[in-house]
Amino acid sequence: ISAVKELAVGLFVTTCLTVDKGGGQLGDGNGFFDLAYSIFSVQRGVAENATVCAVVGEEQINTGFLPQDPWDVKADFIVTRKEIIPTSAEKDVSADILWEILPEKRIRKITPLWQLYKQKS
Repeated sequence: ISAVKELAVGLFVTTCLTVDKGGGQLGDGNGFFDLAYSIFSVQRGVAENATVCAVVGEEQINTGFLPQDPWDVKADFIVTRKEIIPTSAEKDVSADILWEILPEKRIRKITPLWQLYKQKS
């Protein structure tokens, strides 16, 4: 049996407070999903055809477009109890860690992030 050389995640599932039809999501404001996705991405742990699904109630779908920051990961699909809605998000599975905006205190609290930080320094 040969060893697995590379393992990449092909499906990311998250919840959020609201999501728009462009895939923009508004969460709790801590950016944990976006940061976790970026950690996987910089370690080549996101599959080329990876899919991001936002699971929400029908009432959480925003009819407008939500403001987005450079680090925000957009959903490819909105999943509700009744349907799966494809978004108009452009496919981009790569995401960089924006070190310049992360406080060192937060970097130190997340072990994989801290290890990456030490490697880059």
